[in-house]
Amino acid sequence: MTRLEGTAAGVGDAPITVFGIQNCDQVRRARAWLQAAGRPYRFHDFRVDGLQPELLAGWLRHVPWDSLLNRRGTTWRKLDESRRAAVTDQLSASELMLAEPTLVKRPVLQQGQKTLVGFSEPLYSAFFGPQDGASRS
Repeated sequence: MTRLEGTAAGVGDAPITVFGIQNCDQVRRARAWLQAAGRPYRFHDFRVDGLQPELLAGWLRHVPWDSLLNRRGTTWRKLDESRRAAVTDQLSASELMLAEPTLVKRPVLQQGQKTLVGFSEPLYSAFFGPQDGASRS
């Protein structure tokens, strides 16, 4: 599931940051869409740049923890059952995502006060406006 959250004010010229990991298919698709739409962005790789507590806390003010936690990926499946079962609320999910940043659903796109989680062309078109990326096939 993808999400569009935040307020509309101040998005137009605010810098875009894409958070994720290099080898994630969804991150690659999001980056390709932004490039094709002529949207400059900064890439933040969780494996290289880490995940700061204040950044995660900011996302969690806009996105429910269970939408941000990736329970379908390899990292989740590799966790032992007791560690997975211990994730019952925002605090426990946050602690786990900080310990294992690849548990964050990808990509996370941030521009101004808006945060997107996941990627789909319709979602990005709605976020940036129909003129951006609309002519792509």
